[in-house]
Amino acid sequence: MADIIEIQNRIRTFERTLNSRMTEDEISYGLLHMCDQIRIPEKPVMWSSSNKFYRARKLDSSDLNRLKGWKKDDFWEVPEEKVLDYGRLNRPHESVLYLSNSPIQTLKEIRFDSSKSIPVVISCFQVKKEFESVLVGGAYRDSVSSEDRNSVAIQNLYTDFFRNEFSKPVGLGTEYLYKLSNAIAKDFYDLPFEISKAWTYPAVDNVDNISNYNVAFRSNVASNFIDFKGAVVLKKILKQGAVIPICFDSNYQLFLSNNNWIKDLFGFGYKKA
Repeated sequence: MADIIEIQNRIRTFERTLNSRMTEDEISYGLLHMCDQIRIPEKPVMWSSSNKFYRARKLDSSDLNRLKGWKKDDFWEVPEEKVLDYGRLNRPHESVLYLSNSPIQTLKEIRFDSSKSIPVVISCFQVKKEFESVLVGGAYRDSVSSEDRNSVAIQNLYTDFFRNEFSKPVGLGTEYLYKLSNAIAKDFYDLPFEISKAWTYPAVDNVDNISNYNVAFRSNVASNFIDFKGAVVLKKILKQGAVIPICFDSNYQLFLSNNNWIKDLFGFGYKKA
């Protein structure tokens, strides 16, 4: 059994060698070498009918008339042929539906800037069929017997590493970190579909807030477990409330904003546009 110092050295060596020129296969090889002969524990997360999820999508312009042409597919995952780059849990041409369990968090995920004039569409989904997911970097143990303290401490080192690296914010010049997050999820947290329908992971920029999580569904399965409940078109968030000029109902049809409906689904205070 490796000791803690050896594992710390393995992790540091991997961190030093990680760079933007590496392929996903090279990153995956480095991770597997780093974790050689160490079992990485998994932790399931169950989502029930009481849970809502949210997805934010930036519009290309401030022209809301273009929303008249939106169809059902515009609110769900991006078609495979339009996925050209890596995302946190997708490779090119792999379609994954990314959701947050908080409407404010989904805005953080897309770096929404309320001072700009580009609106976003926030969709609300409700769980219709209970499903289980696996929590990336979530099987942390803090209560152990004296005989296995070393092995549990080692597992916790890896769990901390995976959780922190997986949810790192990605920006211009650090897109290669999406190759790392894909390798982490698919080498260590890729359970059979019968067990796990999705991945759950700490919200980006909020790894210390245990109530904020993101969920990413495997390709082409989300509609089996969640229903679309409606969407709001958000222009700004002010102290007086969210500026929402128009909404979509559960049938994907446009309608004028309704304060009670918005508060019930999204929890926003509403300011008439």
